[in-house]
Amino acid sequence: MQHARELDLTQEQKTFMRSEIQKTTTRFNELQWQLQDAMEALHEIMKANSVNEQQALAQLDKVLDAEREIKRLHIGMGIRIKNQLTAEQQTKLQSMRHSMMGPGPGGPGGPGPGGPGQRPPDGPSNPAN
Repeated sequence: MQHARELDLTQEQKTFMRSEIQKTTTRFNELQWQLQDAMEALHEIMKANSVNEQQALAQLDKVLDAEREIKRLHIGMGIRIKNQLTAEQQTKLQSMRHSMMGPGPGGPGGPGPGGPGQRPPDGPSNPAN
C-alpha cells in the first residue's frame, strides 16, 4: 500500500487490498495467540523429567499446524493481491523491489542471507550489509 501512488492503483484495487490486509491481519492475530498457547503447552510438557513422547509430539503438531496456517495465510494474501495487479503494475513492483534490495543478499542493512543455507560473503557477522 505504501507504493499505491507509484503503481497507479485504481480505487477498486486499493479497496480490495485494504480489505484483504484487514482480514489477514485479524486472522493472523488469532493464529499468533493460538501459536503462543501451543508453544507454551509444548514447553510445559518438555519441562518434565520424563517426557511423554506421544503427548509431546501431538503438541508439536499443534505448533506446526499453527505455523503452517500463518504461512498459508500470508502467501494466500500475497497471491490474491498480486492477482489484482495488472501485468504492468506487477513489473513495476518487481522493479521497485529490486532497486530497494540493493546489490547484496538482503539488500543494504537487510536481514541477511539470500536463502536457506546461504550466508553473506563476509561470513555470519558481515558488517558491510
